[in-house]
Amino acid sequence: MDQSTLENWLDAKATLDAAKKSEMELRKQICDELLADKPEGTNNFNLFGYDIKAVKKFTYSLDPDFDDTMLTDDEKECIRFKPSLVLGRYKKLIEPGALDDYVTVTEATPTLSISLNEE
Repeated sequence: MDQSTLENWLDAKATLDAAKKSEMELRKQICDELLADKPEGTNNFNLFGYDIKAVKKFTYSLDPDFDDTMLTDDEKECIRFKPSLVLGRYKKLIEPGALDDYVTVTEATPTLSISLNEE
């Protein structure tokens, strides 16, 4: 590897960041106009010879401090309790155990940060 490889990565990263920002601004502008009076879900349009599929979405979250004793049975069926691994505690386990049979480890995309060392 040489210095130009690092510089090329920095240039590519800056170009990608700018493109992502621009794409998001344009996506929001288009969807704000197309979906203003539409319900949640998929909506199809044909404009200027383009077939457009725009999906209006909302994020729903549950207050972690909710009291499920106040809920009806039907309401309780709307809630899924999903186990998640407490990675820090898992990594501190000294002896392998039964939990290891249920944990799948796959390689994730690496993280990279490069900045000019100004000495």
